[in-house]
Amino acid sequence: MFATSMLHDDSLLNEIAKATISDPFANEIMARLNAQSPDAKSSYLNQFTTPDGLLYCNHLLYIPDGSCRTRVLQTCHDDPIFGHFGVTKTLELLS
Repeated sequence: MFATSMLHDDSLLNEIAKATISDPFANEIMARLNAQSPDAKSSYLNQFTTPDGLLYCNHLLYIPDGSCRTRVLQTCHDDPIFGHFGVTKTLELLS
């Protein structure tokens, strides 16, 4: 799952950072980005950046599966600031 930069909760960002370290997908992408191989220049990998140690794809923050993903979904779905918009609006907020 990828989320917009609307996430400004430091505790949530710390949770995402910790989850990213143990996430197999994120580890594979980050390892390829850090490698100086021709593979690192592929158009697929060019979509990814790690400016602050977190993984982004096309400027959207990668949210590893697990409790932080659930927390992001709950924040975007249940938070009074965002309202209770339902599935379509929640997905729109996250993309």
